[in-house]
Amino acid sequence: MAEPTDFRRSEDNGVLTFTFARDAKLNAVSPAMIDGLRAAVNELGDRDDLKVLVIAAEGRYFTAGIDLNDSGAWTASTEGFSMASSSSISRWKLR
Repeated sequence: MAEPTDFRRSEDNGVLTFTFARDAKLNAVSPAMIDGLRAAVNELGDRDDLKVLVIAAEGRYFTAGIDLNDSGAWTASTEGFSMASSSSISRWKLR
């Protein structure tokens, strides 16, 4: 499987960093970015060694919002998905 080009992720000492990496498109959010962010949230909930998720961005802007040029891909990618109802969030504990 090819590495994603819309975002980067890294881990260091319990911190999972998810970085938007579409500076040429002002970090407009693509379906691949949503899928990657969803995976990062689930991983944070599943792994005891990860304590924090940092969402960052490369370039001039954090994000311009949803990339409307990818509108056809959005339906398949996000159908039935809500970050607030992610099963991992219910497992998070404040410490």
